[in-house]
Amino acid sequence: MEPTLIEIDDFIGNHTQALSAISDFSRHKLIIKGSCGIGGTSAILNLKGKTVIIISPYTGMIASKEQQNENPNNFFIYEKSRNRWNNVSEMLDSNQHFILNTTPDQILMMAKTNENLFNQIKKIPLFIDECHIAAEADYRKALSDFNHIVFNDWEIFFTLSTATPVYHLIDLPICLRNSIQQIEIRRKNEPLKDITIQHYRQYQEWVSNELSMGRKVVLFSNDAKVYKYFLQFEDIATQPLVGKHLAVKVQMFKDAENMDMSNVLNLDNDLFIMSTKFITGYDFPVDASVGIISNEKSMTDGRYIPDIVQAYGRVRGKVHHAAIFYDRFDKQTNISDDEFLTEFDKHTLNQLTGLPYDGEINHTIVVIEHLPKILRQQTYNGTEELAKHLRDYGFLATIDYRDDGIIIPSGLTISDMVMNLQSMEPTKLKENTQYVLNNIQGDNEDYNGFGTNLLIAYAAAYVSQMCDNEYLNERIRKVRRYDDLVTIIKTFIDANTQGRLNFNEFGQKLDLVGQIVQKKKYHDSDQYYEMVDLVQYHTSDNMQAIAIRKGSLSKTFLSNLRWDSTFQNAVFFIETMYVVDLVKSDMMDENILQSIEMYSALAVKVKDDYIQAIATIAEITVAQVSRRILQNNDLDIMMKSRAIKKYFRHTLEYVYRNLSFQPTSEQESQLEVKLQKLLNTLCKDDSITSKLRLIEYSLESQKQHHKWYLLGMASLHIAGHMSGFKKSYKNHREYNIATKVSKQLRNHYTPYYMVEVDIISSNAQIIDKLFKTNIGLNVYDNLSKAKGISRVEAKVLYNSTLNNPRLSKERAIEIYMQAGYDSEQAERIAEFTTHGKIYEDMFAEEEYILRGYKLNSRLQNCLRCHDALIMIATSHHDDLPTLYDDVHYRVNRY
Repeated sequence: MEPTLIEIDDFIGNHTQALSAISDFSRHKLIIKGSCGIGGTSAILNLKGKTVIIISPYTGMIASKEQQNENPNNFFIYEKSRNRWNNVSEMLDSNQHFILNTTPDQILMMAKTNENLFNQIKKIPLFIDECHIAAEADYRKALSDFNHIVFNDWEIFFTLSTATPVYHLIDLPICLRNSIQQIEIRRKNEPLKDITIQHYRQYQEWVSNELSMGRKVVLFSNDAKVYKYFLQFEDIATQPLVGKHLAVKVQMFKDAENMDMSNVLNLDNDLFIMSTKFITGYDFPVDASVGIISNEKSMTDGRYIPDIVQAYGRVRGKVHHAAIFYDRFDKQTNISDDEFLTEFDKHTLNQLTGLPYDGEINHTIVVIEHLPKILRQQTYNGTEELAKHLRDYGFLATIDYRDDGIIIPSGLTISDMVMNLQSMEPTKLKENTQYVLNNIQGDNEDYNGFGTNLLIAYAAAYVSQMCDNEYLNERIRKVRRYDDLVTIIKTFIDANTQGRLNFNEFGQKLDLVGQIVQKKKYHDSDQYYEMVDLVQYHTSDNMQAIAIRKGSLSKTFLSNLRWDSTFQNAVFFIETMYVVDLVKSDMMDENILQSIEMYSALAVKVKDDYIQAIATIAEITVAQVSRRILQNNDLDIMMKSRAIKKYFRHTLEYVYRNLSFQPTSEQESQLEVKLQKLLNTLCKDDSITSKLRLIEYSLESQKQHHKWYLLGMASLHIAGHMSGFKKSYKNHREYNIATKVSKQLRNHYTPYYMVEVDIISSNAQIIDKLFKTNIGLNVYDNLSKAKGISRVEAKVLYNSTLNNPRLSKERAIEIYMQAGYDSEQAERIAEFTTHGKIYEDMFAEEEYILRGYKLNSRLQNCLRCHDALIMIATSHHDDLPTLYDDVHYRVNRY
């Protein structure tokens, strides 16, 4: 349906036809604005004799309108505004007209907390400003939930408004897309807007040139490096306009006390760097040049064409010059309009995709998933393609083919950044430190958290500010690497805890009696903090002694540690990173390094032998196998439930020969058991790629898993959540950071002593529960004795029998009887395990057992690792039961 065109001279409110169109709520409408800033929202706010709700996606948009408002019947409700919902309710009850400007979040809150009022307001017409935002805002689930309510539950007509309508209007459900009235409102004879496409590397030069001509510059970027570069120049009056998340990053780059972070425009400044929080609906009221960074290679600045259009429209005065600073990956997305729309429509009909709580498809969630594919193609298929699409939005794009721009690194050092943070007002630094520590980024790329370098800087700054120790400050002033910063802060912590108890004030070691006296004094004082006794790893006595001699002992450290939770959390994070760095630097026990090398070599060889086995069975080459397992599933079908052990006859011999050390008989036995487990994995019904992924193992991957594990435990302890870390839930088991890291690293390299509660012989005890038997604690020993094998081999045999529905019933009965079950019990268990998968029932029972134990023991901040619970070994965990509800547990401290 082609839109009806209305041309205006200046603003909608001054044009009768345009004002009538935008204020008519007799049917669903889409208002397409020819450019930003033509007064659509203002026209609605000035309506008389009507009640309308204006929905704005950002609170800043509403706050700016509120500041200009003089009408007592206009209400503005958003996060941290006055609660005017009572006024709205009174106006509705008295049948008075009003205009309400609010956010989707507020409407959702009313739907959850005030059903009566919500039932009233959903009969009020809606004007949804910048409606395109919901289709692109994958970080604002509230917008998609709000759309879902509007599309399904709103009882009266609504108007959508945007200058950048979503591609083919796919943000609207098909029935609405085909029936909605479209009206385009644009200024008469509006010329094409000039804009230059330059390489990303030229943004610094361009900004400097514009500033040198006395022009104000508005630069749009989410990349902290961009802020870092410009904030180092004292002669450039720079104002960063950012959300909370980016604010804690940019405050590292300039003395915090000198930085205006109010988000209220100070037009005396020269350069305004705006995050994408301000790319829509934010008015910059004077003349300026506009720069928009659109860098696909950046994790934070991959801006698409609609963002570029909106960013340009923020300057409401004259735009002197406009430029896009552009870079892209070499790879191109090739998808036709028809292919994209067919795929999209298929997913909007798929009842397994994007379902909200009420069981209906949340259309906007599906859009959010698919829209980036086509926007990426339009934006990043090259400068010529970008220029062509920009013309559709009224731009005349000129391509600057120079590629000689140079990104000049900031002169700020790590020391500068920490000292900048340290200059922050104490309550603000405390707030920001706790904020970043509550949002640790792990292996979950979808979580908008903070990386370790920024976390280290904040933790170091907070510890140093609270202690104000000249020795520590001097060490920080000289630091050049984040690893060194961790060691410096860790040595300071150790000197003020362990060192204080073991050395005198001159750094001389106390005799044993003196140490006992010091420790008793500390334990009996009001500054005692239990976690000090639980620290596993410390810097050397020599490092602590030198630090004490040079003045590291702080009068306030212990009181801060005892009474300040943010200080405790900063110390916890430094302790965590110290152990991460130990493992990263291979400063591990030789036996552990050998163990990881063994299992890594075995995983590589098993993978190679498996690929070769597939090639042999399929009568193709290894190269063909590698290509075909990614392209189709015919090999998956061929390898399903196939016996493959004969292809691994020489695997162990090869591994033994190629290790950097001669394995002991015990290590060889461990490898034999591990090989059996890997072969059990390869015999599963999963796809080949899934099975290969399950057996991947290497020293580097284990170091990375160990880092995520420790950071996840830090997040759990500090913030009470692990949102920044991947986890999945399948068949009553949670697969998380603890299940990925090897037991050697998990049990030996943690910042604090840990306690692990696991079900002894868990599968056998669960069989006891399911089949009312009572020999679970003895089955491995019974089987070991009956078969003449080791207990470890007996455990593998028993568990693989439970998990092998292809095993004959007779063979399963034989093994169960050798494990100690009588003939009737063995037959009942075999009947179950050889005719289906018993593990789902076993995992459900396991989950039930652990939940009961956790609730009974009142365990908090513990992490489940299959049949075990892991937690810090505080005094709360001193008397954990080893028997609960007829299940026996092992309580390990390490």
